Amino acid sequence: VQRDGAVEGLAAGDPVLFGDRVDTGSAYVQVLWGDGTRVGLDRGSRLEALAPDLLALTAGRALVTRPAAAAQAFRVDTPAASVLLAADGEYRVTIDGETTTLAVTRGRADVQ
Repeated sequence: VQRDGAVEGLAAGDPVLFGDRVDTGSAYVQVLWGDGTRVGLDRGSRLEALAPDLLALTAGRALVTRPAAAAQAFRVDTPAASVLLAADGEYRVTIDGETTTLAVTRGRADVQ
């Protein structure tokens, strides 16, 4: 994780704070949000935690699972799109070069 300009490793259970940049390197990472949303990151992925309902995925792939009880939409920004993910859904956001691909397994998403 890059936090306040310094790079540090995280162990299982360590918090990801808003403003942190997570770079998975050769690992798979899962981040649990306060509302129960789960974000699984593949190897080679990079994301920035910006707010309780906003993250920026700048490389790789994120698998997002939203619980039915989530109160607000969850936004994932990529270099090519902004994706709003509804509650009670499963989504995959993939960045390949300049292309963003969204797969909706269950739920509803709006792409801008």
